Amino acid sequence: MEQKNTTPIQKNDIDEVKKFISIVLANWQWVALTVAISLFIAFLINRYTAPIYSVNTTILSKKYSRQRSSMTLDVLQGNEYFATEKDISWEVNILKSFRVVGETISRLGWEVFYYKEGNLLTTELYPYSSITVLSDTLSKHFPYGIIIDCEISEGNKYLLSSDDADWNIYLEGQEFEFGKQNDINGWSFKLLKKNTIPPGNIISFEVNNIERLTNMYRGKLSVGWLAKGSAVLKLSLTGETPKKEMDFLTKISEIIEDFSIADKNIVANKTISFIDEQLLHISDSLTTTGKLMQSFKLKNREITLGSGHIFTKMNLLEEQKYQLILTNHYLDYLEDYIKNKSEHEVIAPNTIGVEASLLNSLITEYVNLRMRERTRNTKLYKDSPLYKYQNQEKEDILLEYEQSILESVNTSRARNDFQIKEIDDRIEGYLSEMQELLEEEREFTDYKKIFDLNEQFYLMLLTEKVNASIAKASQESDYAVLDAPRLAGPPISPKTSRNYIYALVLGLGFPIGVFYLIGYLNPIIFSKDDLGRHSDMPLLGVVGHDNSKSKVVCQKKPKSSIAESFRNLRANLQYFLKNGTANKTILITSSVSGEGKTFCSANLAYIYAISGKKTVILGADLRKPALSKILKKNESRGLSSYLAGMCEYEDLGEQVITDNLFVIHSGHVPPNPSELLVGNRMRIFMEQIKKDYEIIIIDSPPIGIVSDAIELTKYTDINIIVARQGTTRKASLDVINSMYLEGKLINPTIVFNDIDYTRSMYGYKYGAGQQYGYGYGYGYGYGYGYYDDELPKKKSWIRKLMKKKSNA
Repeated sequence: MEQKNTTPIQKNDIDEVKKFISIVLANWQWVALTVAISLFIAFLINRYTAPIYSVNTTILSKKYSRQRSSMTLDVLQGNEYFATEKDISWEVNILKSFRVVGETISRLGWEVFYYKEGNLLTTELYPYSSITVLSDTLSKHFPYGIIIDCEISEGNKYLLSSDDADWNIYLEGQEFEFGKQNDINGWSFKLLKKNTIPPGNIISFEVNNIERLTNMYRGKLSVGWLAKGSAVLKLSLTGETPKKEMDFLTKISEIIEDFSIADKNIVANKTISFIDEQLLHISDSLTTTGKLMQSFKLKNREITLGSGHIFTKMNLLEEQKYQLILTNHYLDYLEDYIKNKSEHEVIAPNTIGVEASLLNSLITEYVNLRMRERTRNTKLYKDSPLYKYQNQEKEDILLEYEQSILESVNTSRARNDFQIKEIDDRIEGYLSEMQELLEEEREFTDYKKIFDLNEQFYLMLLTEKVNASIAKASQESDYAVLDAPRLAGPPISPKTSRNYIYALVLGLGFPIGVFYLIGYLNPIIFSKDDLGRHSDMPLLGVVGHDNSKSKVVCQKKPKSSIAESFRNLRANLQYFLKNGTANKTILITSSVSGEGKTFCSANLAYIYAISGKKTVILGADLRKPALSKILKKNESRGLSSYLAGMCEYEDLGEQVITDNLFVIHSGHVPPNPSELLVGNRMRIFMEQIKKDYEIIIIDSPPIGIVSDAIELTKYTDINIIVARQGTTRKASLDVINSMYLEGKLINPTIVFNDIDYTRSMYGYKYGAGQQYGYGYGYGYGYGYGYYDDELPKKKSWIRKLMKKKSNA
């Protein structure tokens, strides 16, 4: 049971698809035209759209490699993803920082961009241009972001112009000379010409705002891991000039390497600077002491080196004292550093030879905390919700370390002072033992002792300086370029193949969609399916299209398909007419004028007449009679004359065309057709005509416009509604169908008229030769005619063109 219900639905769906395909095939020229136009537009887009290229490079981040050990704990705790995100945010902040990108653009010298304007495209002249623009950095104003055209003149001259109205006021009407300084609206500049340029050539340039350009490239630069968990960063740029983007990536790779090394060498540089200052002081002391010793020896040549063991002990004590004094100097420096919150890096005690293990440990931890705080002190990190909480905790820790260091400093200084005093006391003891020595020997010993101590300390500082210089020279960057910048592939825009595919889809889809909408929204009846959807009345038959000028086609072409169609109508009418009735009355009407009701009336009557039936055609259309035009007869009297009492019934009948075929014309158009048709004389007339003829064909007014046809249906056996392909409106047919469903129209059938069998099975061409305009005027009261004269069909431009060619 289910199968029986679904089969017709499936068949109808297939028929609809076939119908739609036939419509598309019947209008293949439009489809081909739209496809050609779409492909041509795609060609223009691909040809004249500036291609966008993607350029990338890969860089190894050694910092990330060194952090692998610390990340192991994150992996065990399930925090690997967050650790990776944190690391990449650090890298992005560093590589896309204003400092790095700005330095890159500064080294590239991108103060001015140069362009060459073509017919459709403007291309950038990079890296070489025939002119160079030099702006004075002290200028009050700069034409930032404004394209200025430089037109080469004769000799060494040039003209400047711009689309910017404000700047063009100052530029137009002036002729400039290459190599000469100019001042325009506060902008001081000069242009240099690198080679010979033919007059008339135009080179455009744009003065860049470096800060704005830096921000633009910060936005364009893409930084990310090449693969999650790897230590390789991928830097990408997109732009119309791949050479420029590759130069940028090359230069920024150099910059980040240089900055990485420079940041690491901050401590080494400060250490070397501190040692240099100490060497300068010691060098002066050595020079002074050496001169005193030399002078003393010249004056006291007999001095011997007696009491050497006492001097050795005293020397050791002096060394210890000097070391303690140096330590106190360092403690003073450290205390000043902590109290003043200095921003530069602190020098560790062991760096300058100060022995203080506990203090050294505290300073090392303090320095590490300050270093980590600096690396995290980025704007992105400061904006994070965690920053305030962690920052307070870090400040507390730093304060504890500072207090511990200051306490250690005070303790160490007190201990050193005590030791110095103790050493001084011991030295005084040794000196008392040396009272017996000559004053000259003691003085010389003092000189030599100072000299030796300074010399030893000088050599020690030189050693430390060499070590710091070696560490500085051996410092390596945290970044290493793995792959030089290169194109990532073909241009990412425009996508040539994709554009052609889109054009093909659009070229096919647009006309097909239009055909679908026309079919869906079309108000005209074109097929039997349209009839079935808008009418519940039975279909009597169909009548084909004929191009002959004769209106009674069945007489002129009795063997034609048109004649056969009307024979089929005659045969089908037997199933609708009551058996046993000698006289058959058939009313033929339509929704509006022009659908072929009179044509069908004449030809159907002829078919009945040649079959031996005494047939009459009654022209009951009293508003706009057309029967006399089809039969080419002059009507002097007619139905209107009889109904008005101007003649008798015997004066009406007239034989035409062939035996057994008679016609009763409409007569002159009366002022009150409706009243005449509903009068008593019409009833008497119909009773009489049914006695005289076997077949009565009534050519009535359109039933969709006036009520005359409804009044006539009470005398008929069957009512034929003529629907014409390409003419009858669906709305009009809906109105007649509503009349049938409401019981106002009895025994109706439909004839589908003027079907063009030369068309495809379902297809119907849109465009040339197809008209959708109709007149709907209908006369009432004293008006003459219910329908305005039909407008002549307009010839399509294709037919006009063909006609012109044939006439030529």
